[in-house]
Amino acid sequence: MPDEKVLQVAILIWGCAFCAIAALCIFLSSNYDREKRRYLILMESFASLLLLMDAMAHIFSRYPGVPGSVMVRISSFLVFLLSDVVLLCFHIYVCVYLFSKRERRTLKRVKAGYVIAAAGAAFVVISQFTHWYYYIDGDNCYHRAPLYIMSILLSAAGLLIDLTLLLQYKKRVSRKLLFSMLSCIVLPAVAAAVQAFRYGMSLIDFSVGISMIIMFIVTMTELNQEMYQLISREG
Repeated sequence: MPDEKVLQVAILIWGCAFCAIAALCIFLSSNYDREKRRYLILMESFASLLLLMDAMAHIFSRYPGVPGSVMVRISSFLVFLLSDVVLLCFHIYVCVYLFSKRERRTLKRVKAGYVIAAAGAAFVVISQFTHWYYYIDGDNCYHRAPLYIMSILLSAAGLLIDLTLLLQYKKRVSRKLLFSMLSCIVLPAVAAAVQAFRYGMSLIDFSVGISMIIMFIVTMTELNQEMYQLISREG
């Protein structure tokens, strides 16, 4: 593999391992709201799988024969699908922090986030038969298709909804948590804008990994602070 490819795979696998460890640490942390904990674990777990599948797509690109063909197709499909799943988990996580269950059932933007994520996943499945987003050539190499930009625009629409919710209701979360949530919007958005013009780099997935690291660090900091305040009150 070329040096750049080796570097990309190494970064993706490192990010995959970190997100998996983060999910395990959060799972073992009992002093955390059950619903928030559930979606944070799911977000870290799916992000870990996303980074792993992206690494597999790079490893098996141009790999000859049936193994290469199968692995490139499966990993490429899951990279696109898991991107929408992570987006959905993030949307739910934001909404759990900002709103009560009653508000979540009534706010139109909350529902719109679900619809966009579902539409994104549906288009990924349809693209397997229509090649809207990408196609795999005879050498088992991935190529973008003309409607690839639609996958980015759908994700951007979902992130924009979350951004408006966070900015409007920012007083409902701490500054640190607001920063970590905004990083999950800004970093992938910037990476997507660059990747739309730079072909071959997994910038979006790199940004997802960085965002998950920030989210984990901030969450652990918040938990430690809550525990310290609880011990101080009891003391």
